[in-house]
Amino acid sequence: MPLSFLSCQRQTSYLPAQFSTVMSSIFEQKKALRSRIRRELRLRYPSLALEEDPMIQKYILESPWYKNSHHICAYISCPSIREVGTTQVVSDIFQKAETEHPKSLYVPWIQDKQSHLKFFHICSNEDLAANSMGILEPIPVKSDGSPREDVMQADVPIDLILMPGLAFDRAGRRLGRGGGYYDCFVKEYISHAEKKGWRSPLLVGMAYSLQILDEAFEKWISSLLPQKIIESKLRKLSKDDQAALLRFSVGAEIASRK
Repeated sequence: MPLSFLSCQRQTSYLPAQFSTVMSSIFEQKKALRSRIRRELRLRYPSLALEEDPMIQKYILESPWYKNSHHICAYISCPSIREVGTTQVVSDIFQKAETEHPKSLYVPWIQDKQSHLKFFHICSNEDLAANSMGILEPIPVKSDGSPREDVMQADVPIDLILMPGLAFDRAGRRLGRGGGYYDCFVKEYISHAEKKGWRSPLLVGMAYSLQILDEAFEKWISSLLPQKIIESKLRKLSKDDQAALLRFSVGAEIASRK
């Protein structure tokens, strides 16, 4: 049974007061780490984007797992929140839409403030509009008035999900920005794929080298991907773990080469 996005559920029993103290400590640790990473990104983002965006996207475009993926979920990168760029990857997907080995793209749309995220199919940048935060999102309704295809209603499985993260540790655990949107979506989609009898998609965490941390946060991380981070080359999981896909961060791969 493939793993999914998980909330840490330890077997330790706590009294209500102890539980409250533990959760408060976890919250403060995560808050401090997020603040630290955001501060470092503010200081270094221009040089990081200039140096690492081309390498990361080139790595993706040349990878066999990308070339073999037909249906892809990917975010539209937003410089104002200092995400790893996806412009070249998105353009490549559009260009390959009508080729012998076609690709299709599903892009995230924030449904509400309760961590609900939808992914809609788009065919070009004209299908996007900026939200209140300046992030480009798919327009839910097409120009002809018909609803845009939701990935949860698609009759084909997603092969690959490119997802942002604020930080990763070297074991592959992901720390998001705090909204829980990707946690909920990935958990829901993997469950959906299981019910359909589909293979779970490959999840790829997008991160700059400074977002790959030596410190482990397994004791308090809120979510993790069902795969393992790598630092030098792709490694296949053991046969016992074949249900879970290979997990890695492109940022970590590049950092290891420096």
